Amino acid sequence: TGNTCRSPLAEAVLKRVLAEKGIEGIKVSSAGIAADPDSPASEGSRMVLKKPEDLSAHRARQVEQSMLAAADIVLTMTAKHK
Repeated sequence: TGNTCRSPLAEAVLKRVLAEKGIEGIKVSSAGIAADPDSPASEGSRMVLKKPEDLSAHRARQVEQSMLAAADIVLTMTAKHK
């Protein structure tokens, strides 16, 4: 919801999997419905990753209509986020 825990973690994992498989041309990003813009990823999320630096540059973003309109697919973390 705040784009500091689950969604940046999912973003980092998906980016890593795509890179490991050599898949290019897919843009992966995350945003929250109640984000505090520019907040860093939570310490817990950074600790979960084998490479915590994967989230070192993350800054929370508020989801905007333009992001949704530009996306081919939107994944939510809970049914209430739809």
